[in-house]
Amino acid sequence: MMLRLGELLIGQVDPENLIKIEQLPHLPGGRWQREQHLIGFNEGQITAELARRWNFPTALVDALNAASDPMASRPFSRLGAIVHLASLLAESPSHDPEVLVTLPQDVVDKLQLNREWMQAKFPSRASFVDVSAL
Repeated sequence: MMLRLGELLIGQVDPENLIKIEQLPHLPGGRWQREQHLIGFNEGQITAELARRWNFPTALVDALNAASDPMASRPFSRLGAIVHLASLLAESPSHDPEVLVTLPQDVVDKLQLNREWMQAKFPSRASFVDVSAL
């Protein structure tokens, strides 16, 4: 995921804090709070700055900036909210449709998502790529 560019930069500049950021438990979304607490910003904000400097579209820069807390973003960034939900799903230890109930209700509501539809369309575990086998 593109947000991991920010993580790589944190590791290069501040490896001691990266170790603290990586400590367990790793709850979905907890990384953003640890980064904010330890270094004053998060990997999404770092990646947004890279994207801005690389002349990426403003909508993408705004989405990366908003990804850690899309409900606080003004104006609201739909793409940032989608990146937020995707990141939470990617960090979740569960790969079953039941994980959808853990998504923040306010973000789901703001995006006008239908959880029943999402559960029905959730990909099967067999369709996932096992990165440990690569």
